[in-house]
Amino acid sequence: MNCIIKFRTLTVALLLAIGFVLCAQAQETSVTSINSEQYNKWKDSKPFVEGLKALEEEESRTAFDSFTQELKLHPKNGYAMCNLALSSSMKLGDELYELFLSGEIDMDNIDEAISEAGKKVREDARQLEKGISMLPPEDKVSQCAAYRALADMLTRWCEDDTVWIMQAYNNAVMCHPCKDSYFARMSYISEQHEDFVQYIEDDAKAAYALAPDDAAVVKVMALIAKENGDVPGFMRYYDQYQALVKSQSLEPDFDLDMVCAQMYGDMGMTEDAIDMYLNAISYSEKTVALEKLVTLLKDDDQAATIALMKINQMQFADEGDGNVWSIVKGIILKDCMKDYDGALALYSGLLEDNHGNSYITKKVGECLLMLGDVARGKQYIQAASMIDGSSDYRMLLCNLGELTPVLDYYKSCNATADFYKYGSGFYASQAELHLLNRAPSQALEVLDLGFSKDNESALMDYYYGIGLKNLGRSDEAIPYFEKALALSEDEEEGDYYVTIVSNLELGNIQKAQAELDTLKQLWDAEQKERVPGVTQDEIIKPYDLACLYSLMGDSTTALEVLKTHFEQSDIAYNFGMIEKDWRLDPVRSLPEFQQLINTYYSQWKNNNP
Repeated sequence: MNCIIKFRTLTVALLLAIGFVLCAQAQETSVTSINSEQYNKWKDSKPFVEGLKALEEEESRTAFDSFTQELKLHPKNGYAMCNLALSSSMKLGDELYELFLSGEIDMDNIDEAISEAGKKVREDARQLEKGISMLPPEDKVSQCAAYRALADMLTRWCEDDTVWIMQAYNNAVMCHPCKDSYFARMSYISEQHEDFVQYIEDDAKAAYALAPDDAAVVKVMALIAKENGDVPGFMRYYDQYQALVKSQSLEPDFDLDMVCAQMYGDMGMTEDAIDMYLNAISYSEKTVALEKLVTLLKDDDQAATIALMKINQMQFADEGDGNVWSIVKGIILKDCMKDYDGALALYSGLLEDNHGNSYITKKVGECLLMLGDVARGKQYIQAASMIDGSSDYRMLLCNLGELTPVLDYYKSCNATADFYKYGSGFYASQAELHLLNRAPSQALEVLDLGFSKDNESALMDYYYGIGLKNLGRSDEAIPYFEKALALSEDEEEGDYYVTIVSNLELGNIQKAQAELDTLKQLWDAEQKERVPGVTQDEIIKPYDLACLYSLMGDSTTALEVLKTHFEQSDIAYNFGMIEKDWRLDPVRSLPEFQQLINTYYSQWKNNNP
């Protein structure tokens, strides 16, 4: 549907460009006599006026009919010809959108429908070119805007016509080398080339020469300097941009501020970077600023102390703002400084004034868990889950290795009359827990129930094969691994875990190893871009990768990756799961494994003998 919506909405700015706005601009140029002589012949024509109004209101059918009528009255009206072409393509988008909503076009045939529509748009594009040729020759501003509209229309509908599109943008620049023309061409080129800086730099400089006080232009110059590694250049343009923000009362630019903060951090100007991140948090709801701040402060107590001092010095307009920044302080204490006692005191104080807040309740529970007070930590996490309806408590029990209560919950779901609503993932999750609980027979029972309700997936067949193998029925497991592998490879987003382990179980050792090595390369690339504190969003989790290497028999790599998991997770209470997980059995008896456990979970173990 996004494609249809995209094509349905030619931007109003471009549609109006060949109407009120464009002609007003043309009249303001030094060439006005021809505009007065020709355009004034048509500007008061009723269908022409109605067409322009329809374009303004995005009423494509009315605009199309009005301009059609206008051309019958004034066949040499190039402005009407251009607008007729644009309204025609807009009307086509509206019609496709309506067909999509009605169900006559669906996701199975949308590509074919768009392709057919593209043929009609090419006719509109040629009509638009004809309209441009009918515009007054000296009216370069109108021709320029029309060429930009042509390029935009082709980009939306006929993206493969790159030569035509590029020629349209080039014609726009030649007709009237204004900032908008350069920017339009830059935007298109940047989408066509991964390394776009070398292709757009000349256009950016030309735009800057024409409009040095335009904030958008200055921002582009700053970002180009950053991509070129020109730190002094970036700082110069950034300072200029900030001056424009102040003098023109503009909104701060979050992305540019983040780039500047990152540069300060890279240059060792930690306090300046902290100021930038705190400022960004203050005006933006985006969590990325907080994540970047945590990255900067992590394991740097001095920097974290500076950040806390700056927050303490802030003046808050109301109590709500104070609570938000107290939560930020708690994150710094807990995630950056590992001061769980300090974070606990802060969150506990907040909870007294915000009773029933699930987020703060959960944070209190996490601090207690990190301090080894598992009983009380569980109580708070459970309370938070009851407030917001999340599965955090069940996940906690799994991490603690307390699988029985979770399995009892699933069992109660299985027994209800509503269990038909559950899909394959519901049964696969239960089977996984039974296998972790060293109960393969129960895993097979759950999967049989799922199969009986016409549920099937690569994961279900995979876990069935594992259950049979763990029961000593390896020959019976082979068909399930074969089916799991076929399903996983057939799906657009197959499960890498299923693919690798199934190949391993089927004796395809070299293929499994090659796939695992590729996965490790992808994970290594992820690590370079990783932001601490958001590992749950990573595609490849280090714990899963460690388990795969364990099963593959590569204990060295398994322990290396497992160490990364311990360093990143900051969750001491998943030790219970690690003790149960059968996938780590091949490395469990190694002294190096026990050393990792003792290093990262000594406090947890001491508090939970």
